[in-house]
Parts: sequence; structure tokens; C-alpha cells
Amino acid sequence: MIVNPEPSFTLGEIAEATGGIYDGENMQKIRRIVTDSREAEAGDLFFALPGERTDGEMYVGEVLAKGAFAVSTRQRTGVLLVRNVKEALLCLAGEYRRRLPALKCVIGVTGSAGKTTTKEFLAALLSQKYRVHATEKNYNNELGVPLTVLGAKKDTEVLIVEMGMNHEGEIAPLSEAVHPDMAIITNIGTAHIGNLGSREMIAEAKSEILSGMTGGPVLVPSEEPLLANLPNRKTVSLENPMADFFLMPMEIRAVGSVADFYHGERIVPGLALRAPGTHLLSALAFALSAAVLLGLSDHEIVSGISSIGEDKTRQSIYKIGRITIFDDAYNASFESVCAAIRTLGLFRGMKKSALIGDMLELGCMTEEYHKKVGRILVEEGFSSLYLYGVYAPFTAAGARETDGIPCDIFENTDPLSPEVTARQILAHSGEKEILLVKGSHALHLERVTQVMKEITEGKTHA
Repeated sequence: MIVNPEPSFTLGEIAEATGGIYDGENMQKIRRIVTDSREAEAGDLFFALPGERTDGEMYVGEVLAKGAFAVSTRQRTGVLLVRNVKEALLCLAGEYRRRLPALKCVIGVTGSAGKTTTKEFLAALLSQKYRVHATEKNYNNELGVPLTVLGAKKDTEVLIVEMGMNHEGEIAPLSEAVHPDMAIITNIGTAHIGNLGSREMIAEAKSEILSGMTGGPVLVPSEEPLLANLPNRKTVSLENPMADFFLMPMEIRAVGSVADFYHGERIVPGLALRAPGTHLLSALAFALSAAVLLGLSDHEIVSGISSIGEDKTRQSIYKIGRITIFDDAYNASFESVCAAIRTLGLFRGMKKSALIGDMLELGCMTEEYHKKVGRILVEEGFSSLYLYGVYAPFTAAGARETDGIPCDIFENTDPLSPEVTARQILAHSGEKEILLVKGSHALHLERVTQVMKEITEGKTHA
């Protein structure tokens, strides 16, 4: 990834910000910051980060030969020496955040589900009034957060930073570098419960977003008792009219939703979101709440919502042959799978089927939550279940032990054989059928839909 900080740094300033040592010309200005050695050019600064498959330290010599500079843990000419390259990048981002001359507000966004959608909705709304820079895609970890900050232009007025985690203690250093003026915790679910052990521990880990705050509002779900004691808490709800911010759903259909927004004496009626699902209204409620706190007018709110399309939701609806695909496959916590299942109930008059991949990082709760998904699929009236991944038997067991409309169940425990599931779906699907595609990103369910497309288009034999 490449970022071009405005204003730029000298190597001496970077050494001071990171606690590093540089023996060369301190006044040398840096052109760009890069994390991929192949993209480095003369005048760039390469951060030699450790990775899962390779180590950036292996490529420092190659980068220096191009006339670039490097941040490294190993002393050599042209290198800014630091103890830890990841920590140095985060420290530099913190210094850059302090230097942004037009910055009015930094908003940190975290939660078990809905972070990215909330961030996208918030950026769409706030862009009606401010110059906004936000996390790209879901670059929300110890690498993505500092690169997000360093990628902000000097005229940025609002910086929206998504912060994710897999383990306790990961969000705190991100918050301490970014120093949010406002925080959003969308929910406390079961994502990563295998790593943290309980929802209580997940709540503690998500609450680390307050570590770098010196005040400012913290937007949380009204219904979540695990967040009830946070300082400067402001509640958001789709159900509780006594919450600080209340979004009342008036109509929820397959083409989208209409809702009225309440904050104290203020009412913004008839807000129309062109995407289906109650879970999207929850994301919208948080975005609206932050937008109101930052002074957006009713006109700016309506204009911002009208700019929100399918590209902001991670969901997509398309056809493969006779089948309508509701693709929400980017990732899957238990809560997001349930939300997607219930969203399909909005498509009236269509047969419902589902391609469900494994949910990961559930630890000892893996069997229980997959069985729950199987039961919910039957209870919601799905007629065909295509279960994909090593945990498919758990989901199938939950479905088979549940009373409801009989459904066909197909299992494929080999994620390296997407063609098996693709052929099963095409052989048993028909007109007026909608297929939910949902599973953890590691399952790569897009491989199944890609094979379906190839078979339908005659590029692969059925």
C-alpha cells in the first residue's frame, strides 16, 4: 500500500516521532510511505513490516538500491533504525493526526458486526458538510489504521477510522494513536468469542476504543447492558423511543426501508434507505446519530442518505441463470448470519435457499452456533440448504432436529471442491428462487458462485 502524507515529513521528524535513530541527512523529505517493496521508488520510505508469508526486512537492500529509505530493526546506511516497525508506523500516524491543520473531529468505529457498513454510511452523510477521509474497505487492523490516518489529505476535516480486533489489547494502541473525539460501538456479538472466551470479554476489548479519548460522546446500543457503564455514553436504538437517538422503522421491504429519526425534540421523518435489512437500519441509526452531533441539517441528512447505494452495504443482488443471488458473503459472525437469513424473508413470493459457509473463531461454541443457524434456517422456511465447510455437519444437524417445513440438505465438507456445491445448487434450483450466500471470508464462497456462472455460461461442464 502507498500513502502520500500532506504535509510531508523529513527523516529527522520521523525519527523523532517514532523514537528511532537516523544517521543521515535529517532534513531529507520523504516523498511517499510504502509497505510493499515492489512499489518503492527513489525518495520513498519503506516500512519493513513482518508478514504472515514474508518479512519486509528481506527486501530492505533492494529498496535502498532504488534510492528509497527504509524503517528497519537492523542497522545499515540509509535505514531509520527502530525497535519495532509496526509500532513505529503507528507512532508516525499519531504524529500525523496531530499535524492535520483542518481536522475538526476523529471518529473511531468498532463493534462485533456492522463496523464497515456504519463507517460507509457515516462517510456518505458527513460528506454533505465536511471534507471526509475514511478507512478504505475494512483496513481496520494494526497496519490498516495507521495507513488510513497517513492517507488523509491536509484539508481533511473529519477522519473516520474503523478499528477491528481478534484479541484483547489490540484496539487500545490504535485508539491511543488516533485519539478519537467520538466513538461508536455498533454491538457486542460473538465474533472472536473463541479467542476471548465470552461476550463480557468481547465488550471489554471493544471498549478499549476509549483508551485514547479524553472525552467526547460514545455511541452504543441502548439494549446492550455490557456497555451500560461507559463514560459519556449516548444510546442508539431501533426499539427504544427513550434512547438518546431513536430510528423508528416505518416500512421494511426488499427494495429498501423507510424510517423516522428522533433526537430529543428533533424529528427527521421519511428517511428512505435503498437497501434491505433491519441490520442496515441499525448501521444507519449510528451514522445519523453521529451526523446530528456534528451539526448536519435535515437537508444534508436526506441528501446523504440518497447517496447511499448497494456499494456501501457489502450486499449485492444479481442473477445466475434462473436463480436470484443475494450475496452477503464477505464475512460471517453468528449475528450477521442471522440478520442475513431474516433479510431474505423480505422477498415475498420467492422460494428461499441458502449457501452457508463456516463461521470461524467460535472456539468451544462452534458446534452450538452452527446448530443454531441450522435451526433458524428451518424456522425461517428455507427449502434448500447447501452447507459448505468442515462445520457443515453441525449446521445440518441443527436443521434436521428442528420441526418446520421439510427442506433439502446438501453437505460439502471440502472447501477445495466448490464445483460440487455449485452443481448441487444448479441441479436443484428453479424459477422464482433466491439464494442467500453467506459465510466467513476464509471459505471463499465466491468460488462457488464463479463456478455456477461458468457452468451457466457454458464455460464449464455441468
